[in-house]
Amino acid sequence: MPFARIFTTILVAGAVAAPGATAAPPQIGLADQNASAYNNPLFLQMGIKYGRVTIPWDAALRGGFRRNDADSVINAMKAHGIEPLAVIGSRNSGKPTPSTYKKGVTALIKRYPTVRYWAPWNEVNLTASTLRDPKKVAGWTKTLQAACRKAPARCTVTSPTMLDDASIDSWFKSYLRYLPASQRPRIWLMHNYMDANRFQVRYGKGFLQSAKAKRAQVWIVETGGLIKGTGKNARKWKKGETQQVKVFDWLTGPLARRYPVITRIYIYQWQAPARGNWDSGIVSPSGQPRAVYQTIVNYLKENPDR
Repeated sequence: MPFARIFTTILVAGAVAAPGATAAPPQIGLADQNASAYNNPLFLQMGIKYGRVTIPWDAALRGGFRRNDADSVINAMKAHGIEPLAVIGSRNSGKPTPSTYKKGVTALIKRYPTVRYWAPWNEVNLTASTLRDPKKVAGWTKTLQAACRKAPARCTVTSPTMLDDASIDSWFKSYLRYLPASQRPRIWLMHNYMDANRFQVRYGKGFLQSAKAKRAQVWIVETGGLIKGTGKNARKWKKGETQQVKVFDWLTGPLARRYPVITRIYIYQWQAPARGNWDSGIVSPSGQPRAVYQTIVNYLKENPDR
């Protein structure tokens, strides 16, 4: 029964709509690493029920600031009834071996029993070590699933997070081939800045179509319109508060209607940094709500169960 408990969780958070059915509007979450975001009164007034955090694979083993940061954000979510999604990553901790990964994730699950959803790795088609080795990530997935089966509390393993670039389809198909059908995650995760900021479905099209064919859910776990972005791709996109609103409306409107497999969308980030090369903050560096703040509030008022 524990095994079945892990892999029948497509029913949670809303199953994929049957043909001809009207899909429910996607749920809205916040993707942010900072406990201060989830404790902020302005955030709490919005009614967002879901949060995404990235945790280093060895945070529970090594302690120090990595564990302290994870403790703070998970505790903040718990205090305010926010359902956490924890994505395992590196954050300068180095890449684990199979044995150290097992030790690390087992310790994480034990330390954070309130986390119901775990992703085996972050942005796997971005860094060279995982871009070239979907088999390794499939192995991590199996290890994480085994740790969840042994955990006292309910625990579900999603796919790793994928970036919407030219490698997404081939990488993910290879990844699935290394997993038996019973161990293929039923919740697939992606970031879709590339498509969202161009109001198109180019890079993510195959991924979304495959999810529909395999009756999986898709959670977009990092996205949003930009105020500032100086990266190779980001500097080409339109920016500003109007763009942020348009991107959110496109994500929850045309995109979600076209692909009802998208059941949850996490907006990154809460507060813009005072300095830096990326700003997609819902509030400004001084903490003032931007236009997209009210847009999200209005969406949640219109869809109170999301």
